[in-house]
Amino acid sequence: MEDKKGNIWVSTFYGGVSKYDGKTYINFTKDGIIKGEEAGGFLEDRKGNIWFTAENVGVYRYDGTNFTLYTTENGLTSNLVLSIYEDNKGQLWFGTWQSMCIFEGEKFVNANVKEPGRSKNNFCYLS
Repeated sequence: MEDKKGNIWVSTFYGGVSKYDGKTYINFTKDGIIKGEEAGGFLEDRKGNIWFTAENVGVYRYDGTNFTLYTTENGLTSNLVLSIYEDNKGQLWFGTWQSMCIFEGEKFVNANVKEPGRSKNNFCYLS
């Protein structure tokens, strides 16, 4: 994925997450900054945060300076996150192995609670 600053974000099986800024290549997993050797599902949100999944670890948010890891302790229904999507309201949706969640700032909430009727499945939402 190419972000708005022109950085290239790469995820691999067994190699983790890397960023290339046109001059320097950094592997955040190899350097011990993040956990998870299998990653994917990149998204840059409207605020410029980079989100990505880390298999069986949860989901990370990179704000340009720091990585924050979100897990089931923050309300995710599973640490196996498969997809990330930002809707036209700016809500971030996360598809996990077990259900859908929406992020609301610091925690995830079941999407059926936040957006009843938008899905017949069991969802969660991050608040």
